[in-house]
Amino acid sequence: MTGTLHIKSNTIDNPAGGSSAGQAILIQAAVSGVGGAVSTLCGDIGNGGANSISGTWDGGLNDFIRLLTLRGSIFTIGGMTTNANASTATVNAYIASQNTLTGGTVSSSNTASGGGTFNSNGAVCP
Repeated sequence: MTGTLHIKSNTIDNPAGGSSAGQAILIQAAVSGVGGAVSTLCGDIGNGGANSISGTWDGGLNDFIRLLTLRGSIFTIGGMTTNANASTATVNAYIASQNTLTGGTVSSSNTASGGGTFNSNGAVCP
């Protein structure tokens, strides 16, 4: 499965469910179930227009944006210029720099459920 997301120029604040609402933006590149086809996702998150996020998210942990690549999937971060196997620290720093996060952070994982890969080539997602 292949997909492309462009999430930019949004204002997201004060979740209706309070802090139990989870993250303001949660994206997972993953197959549904073990043994399925590897998915490939390209996501522009704030690249080309910052998202403005505030409020209390994720049970007060305040990770406003959470990105995961699971089960051998490939998640390309649009606009980021690093290598083909970017660390979660690099992903977090880049996404944070592309968005306005008032009191929150970015978190990511490439190790859960078999892990996947964060890629980048500097290009905007198609």
